[in-house]
Amino acid sequence: MRAVGGTIYFEPARTVIYVLPVPLVWYDIPYFSLRWSDAWNKTSLNHFQQKWGLAKDAKFMSIGYKWANRHRTLFTLKQILAFLSQALQRKYQVIERIYIPSG
Repeated sequence: MRAVGGTIYFEPARTVIYVLPVPLVWYDIPYFSLRWSDAWNKTSLNHFQQKWGLAKDAKFMSIGYKWANRHRTLFTLKQILAFLSQALQRKYQVIERIYIPSG
């Protein structure tokens, strides 16, 4: 932006919220795993650092790296819990049909 004569504004009072997506369907998991892999996280942060001329030891780099890893971990845990919840629900429904007479 500065290179073309623009102005950059920083508003410290603003809040940005990032909401984890809903549980993935099975065919999205390979791409998610690749996109949020350690290698892609490092590549993305290095590109951002180079593009915006940030110091290699900029605090953003360590914060961004930690955020990306935490994102992957939290989302993975959320996926596992969603899967277990669905599996337990199905198991309960089967048991209910077998052992609890209807009507």
